[in-house]
Amino acid sequence: MSLEEEAQRYANTCPRSRSAIFTRPNSGENFAMITSSTSALDAAVRVYSKEKNYPLNIAKDGFQAVRSWWSIIFRNGMNRRVVYTEFLERKPMSPSNMTQVCG
Repeated sequence: MSLEEEAQRYANTCPRSRSAIFTRPNSGENFAMITSSTSALDAAVRVYSKEKNYPLNIAKDGFQAVRSWWSIIFRNGMNRRVVYTEFLERKPMSPSNMTQVCG
């Protein structure tokens, strides 16, 4: 199964938390759930960006997810070389999501 197929299969389950590492031994994972008072589909249909080809709320939610991945670095720190180490992986509030976004 390709990485894309694996990711889509998992996304289709509409997960509410990260998956266990043993369930995906050959791939990493970024997980962010952004709650909203309106359904994402409803908001996507109603609100469009005039400058872009995609719904504005999707761009905003994506930005919010990436900001949350980066915020861990600002709160928890990382080494000067920005090298992901075993120490960082085992650290409380590990920057694992950010490193998968930017790796």
